[in-house]
Amino acid sequence: MNATLRRALLALAGSCALCPGAHAKAPPSVPSAEKAAVREPAGGVEALTLEAERLRDLARSEIARAMLDEVPRLPRIEPRPMFVDRQARRYYAPRSVEGMTEEQKKRLEPFDADENLYYTTKYGSPLAYLRAFDLLGAQMPTLRGARLLDYGYGTIGHLRLAAQCGGEAVGVDVDPFLTELYCRPEDQGALPGGGRLRLVNGSWPGDAAAREQVGAGFDVFLSKNTLKKGYVNPDVEIDDRIRRMMLELGVDRLDYLRAVHDVLKPGGIFLIYNICGPQAPEDQPYLPMADGRCPWTVDELNAAGFDVIFHDIDDHLSIRAQSRALGWDQPPYSMDLDHDTFAWYTLARRRP
Repeated sequence: MNATLRRALLALAGSCALCPGAHAKAPPSVPSAEKAAVREPAGGVEALTLEAERLRDLARSEIARAMLDEVPRLPRIEPRPMFVDRQARRYYAPRSVEGMTEEQKKRLEPFDADENLYYTTKYGSPLAYLRAFDLLGAQMPTLRGARLLDYGYGTIGHLRLAAQCGGEAVGVDVDPFLTELYCRPEDQGALPGGGRLRLVNGSWPGDAAAREQVGAGFDVFLSKNTLKKGYVNPDVEIDDRIRRMMLELGVDRLDYLRAVHDVLKPGGIFLIYNICGPQAPEDQPYLPMADGRCPWTVDELNAAGFDVIFHDIDDHLSIRAQSRALGWDQPPYSMDLDHDTFAWYTLARRRP
């Protein structure tokens, strides 16, 4: 990836990362635990295969091990011509450029989206999802035949792996970059292994079109690094600074929770997994992106029809082990994982 494109992607990551919601306002900065996924993407299939080998000893479930086994079978991607408007922080596939005015076209810079960018986008290695899938694997034996919805998917790699394991993986996001990058017919549909992959652009559940495309009857609703308490329901007074960093869910916070309930099958799993950087000291402004706890209380989850299995579980040690395997403590990231990297998860089931 050339330096010009990398700078543009970093700027875009600061403006729209982690933002699946209607006209979502994302944080203008990214916490250090997430910057490892933004500074320098991990690479294409060969690099991901090496990561999978380093992660193998951490995989405890059949689901996690099966996904790692599928990494070498990810499709190789030929470079795709794209365009960037750095002033507007927007990316376009050639099909989207055809209807532009000449004045609009003058602002565009061409570049090739390579295999590296295809699998890491602005968010880094898709194998950073491994711990979340290991937690799912403790609740269900396999992804084969299962339907999974990822809210704010960010990159296609982990969805392809889930589909190659025989599941139906659906990703929903509002980031227009993803729509432009994954615009070819082969990016979706039936995959080897018997699974299927679908991508939906829009604000779920507030946007009727996105809600219809997503459908219902899912076995798993997964959200990683998106549904954070700091983004949705912070424990501080909401001033203009905080408001600019919050997610706009498109519906009331409790209505959103009911929508998650309704999109799941009876017995379906709702998993929130959040990786965060450190919270600011008490004498400094609160950092919404660093508050990775669940945006809903146990009572609210219960009232919405869920049985809560785990709520706001501290997963710091596990995510630090995963981060070391991914090399986040090595150059160019060189993170102090014991002080920079934290994680929480909440897992609930829709009542039968």
